[in-house]
Amino acid sequence: MADDPTSKPVVLITGAGGGIGRATATTLARGGYRLGLLGRTSDTLQATAEILPPGTETLVIEADLADEQACSDAVSSIESRFGQLDVVV
Repeated sequence: MADDPTSKPVVLITGAGGGIGRATATTLARGGYRLGLLGRTSDTLQATAEILPPGTETLVIEADLADEQACSDAVSSIESRFGQLDVVV
């Protein structure tokens, strides 16, 4: 089903609050991908979420990749929200 939003991959983007991470999120959102936006600061992640095209399915996750438990929790959150995780950037 081409119009089925669940047919689009789920991408977890680290550093999504700015720079390359934000640019990646914007590009993938235009393609209809479902996104997990991960970073250390919720304000910058929320700013990224707000500039994405309307209807983009996102999950904002504040976490530090240096914390192994936080990484595990982030993956669990993505899987709970979207039912899968296809790609980590």
